[in-house]
Amino acid sequence: SGKRVELSAYRGRQVLVHFWASWCPPCLPELPQILAFASKMQAKDWVVLAVSTDTDWGKVRAALPAKESIPSNFIVLLDPDSKVAEAYGSYMYPESYWVNAAGRIERKWVGPQPWEQISGSL
Repeated sequence: SGKRVELSAYRGRQVLVHFWASWCPPCLPELPQILAFASKMQAKDWVVLAVSTDTDWGKVRAALPAKESIPSNFIVLLDPDSKVAEAYGSYMYPESYWVNAAGRIERKWVGPQPWEQISGSL
């Protein structure tokens, strides 16, 4: 929607901040797994902030499945200048950060991950 999103708005919830891009070869095959992770973790009150470093929404929309198949706790954001990614120290996509309910980074994952297994251990 073009609105600015603040991580602090999700304080009190577990958040997965996931950096990706449509031009990133390992990111696209991982996308269905991240969506499944979001769907599974919705019952545990998790939010997935899927931050794309693409330069425009067209490429992001083309990479995503139909809107109706995206879980409500999966929020897609655009970081065209990579300012947010740089603030996290992300440079190798995909990269994901678990931010706990207190707003602190609990864990970092670099590269594609086995999200089905991870969701079972959280």
